[in-house]
Amino acid sequence: MALTTALTTALTTALAAPPAAATPLVVAVAPGVTLDWSRGALVATGVGPADRNAPSPTVARVGAARAAEQAARAALAAALAQVPAIGGRFDPRTPAVARELALAPVVAIDRGTDGSAKVTVALGLEALRQARSGPRPVADDDGVLLIAYVDARRLAVTPAVGLAVVHGGDRWTGPTRFVAALPDGVVPMIATAASADGLTVPNAVAGSAAVVVVVPPDP
Repeated sequence: MALTTALTTALTTALAAPPAAATPLVVAVAPGVTLDWSRGALVATGVGPADRNAPSPTVARVGAARAAEQAARAALAAALAQVPAIGGRFDPRTPAVARELALAPVVAIDRGTDGSAKVTVALGLEALRQARSGPRPVADDDGVLLIAYVDARRLAVTPAVGLAVVHGGDRWTGPTRFVAALPDGVVPMIATAASADGLTVPNAVAGSAAVVVVVPPDP
């Protein structure tokens, strides 16, 4: 059964921020662009200069915000080559990826007093994964959205979009975030092995809405 609108909204909300008190894992991949593994997003900020010919700063901000958003989306497209992913890097020319780039939400707008603007756009890593692999089915729309925590600090694990979590013959792929330290009070399962495309765990995660993997601070 595909994710319904209600579940998609709840899951998006759950993944909008890293777990409380977790240590974020954020990597700068280009000027103005960061790969935020803890939030599961590629984030870019674009700048739109003020139009000096505009009759007022208020009018100038309209065009400046539009230019800033375009610059942020262009920066996201260029930075896709820096996003590690199982199955190869993402190509912004692929129709499904291009669609996600166009739909990536604006998460912040900073309007300058002179009519300039800065716009931040965030492209979800799970949206990228689904653009390549298709929607992830779920067994039911009811119940609590569970998050599984996995400690992989003893293994050579590199964050990557599409990394599978393996238990027995089951391979789970879905919203996966990476942090440098777990929140206080969380008791994770300990990963037992890692391969180029998967992380082996002792317990099933099939019913989880998301998996959070703790890796060394400098993976």
